[in-house]
Amino acid sequence: MTSKVFILGIILIFIHHSAFSQTEEDTQNLKQASDLFSNGDYESAIIQYTKVIERSNYYDAYYGRGLCYYMLKKDTLALKDFYNSEVSLHHQADTNYFWFRGQSHHRLDQWEWALKNYRQAELNGMSLKGQLGLSLGTVCYFLGLTEEAHNYLIRYLSYNKGVEGAWTNLGWIYLEKEEFDSAEYAFERAYLLAKQSTEDSIILAKCLNNWGYAQGLNGKFEKGIYLIRYSIKLDPNNSFAYRNMGYLYMKKGDKVNACGNLKIALDMNIEEEWGRKYINELLILCK
Repeated sequence: MTSKVFILGIILIFIHHSAFSQTEEDTQNLKQASDLFSNGDYESAIIQYTKVIERSNYYDAYYGRGLCYYMLKKDTLALKDFYNSEVSLHHQADTNYFWFRGQSHHRLDQWEWALKNYRQAELNGMSLKGQLGLSLGTVCYFLGLTEEAHNYLIRYLSYNKGVEGAWTNLGWIYLEKEEFDSAEYAFERAYLLAKQSTEDSIILAKCLNNWGYAQGLNGKFEKGIYLIRYSIKLDPNNSFAYRNMGYLYMKKGDKVNACGNLKIALDMNIEEEWGRKYINELLILCK
């Protein structure tokens, strides 16, 4: 997560860069906005930035207001302001400018736009050792750029061992490549890290489900099914866990249990939630 102190530093920098073109009233409003931002009062800071924009159409005020919207997770509004501030040349050379745009696109699941901005941040010198490496790996994964995703995640994890999401994404990449030992290891790491950092049963269930599925695909059917059953105890509303259990029973040659779990998944509207492609083999088996 991006820290408020880090963003406040950026706000102070762009106020300094742009001071030559500010009126006294602009400078006062921008200073008030900065103080309000530092106190976490983003809505009031937005009011101060808006005053400057309405009076002067001031590009850096758009950026500051965009950062406030970003902190409030109002990403559509944040992006509108970020792009309105694009004409400012020192923003175009700033790694953080493209990072924040990428993050807002990312949170809106706009993967291609997120990737474009993350790559510009990388070109402008932002380190891949931090959050940028993880974000690039994640976005590349969702865009189907498997090798690029793998390389970004491996590089990120060489500096940051303790991030569940990175290990989870890496596990799915290994599953796609049918490197089941590596997938097992990645999903196990994800579960152990999640267990250390959260008591959220849904997150833990997701990690167990992934780990169990990888074990089953690696021929360890009993262990895999056991872990998926455990995941269902933690989160009984996960239709994909029943799909995974049905799939492992199918691979094991147990049609009765395979079709029984498929029926539960279908009753939970898995097709509507995830699409037909994930259950096609089971549907053929159980027709």
